[in-house]
Amino acid sequence: MPKPSLLKQRRNNSSRIHIEGKRAVIEALRAQVPFDSLLLADNLKRDGQIQDILRKAKHAGIEPMFVPRKKLDEISQIEAHQGVIAYAKPYTYASLSVIIKEANKKAEDTGNALIVIADHITDAGNLGALI
Repeated sequence: MPKPSLLKQRRNNSSRIHIEGKRAVIEALRAQVPFDSLLLADNLKRDGQIQDILRKAKHAGIEPMFVPRKKLDEISQIEAHQGVIAYAKPYTYASLSVIIKEANKKAEDTGNALIVIADHITDAGNLGALI
């Protein structure tokens, strides 16, 4: 079984976050990430993961768009879309000064605070190791 693709962030002109692959989209839906759009290959086999995506999307009020697989191949950024690509709405980053301010408050309240800064983490295992 091929390794499921993971969240791939790349800012494009509209600042949307690009998510490819069945497992990555399922996890984003599970985490209630707000989507701009959900694209599915029109010839996609409706396996258990696809049924899960469709069920979660319906629950979240997201209407999937069925497009030719060739279109997904053209817009794929990591060439592992598995017939599924989603675009999440952009989110606001906290500034470093806000993070430090909140950490200082936490340290005053509890005596402890920890800040971890990481960039370009694309493997869930690496994120888990940091946590």
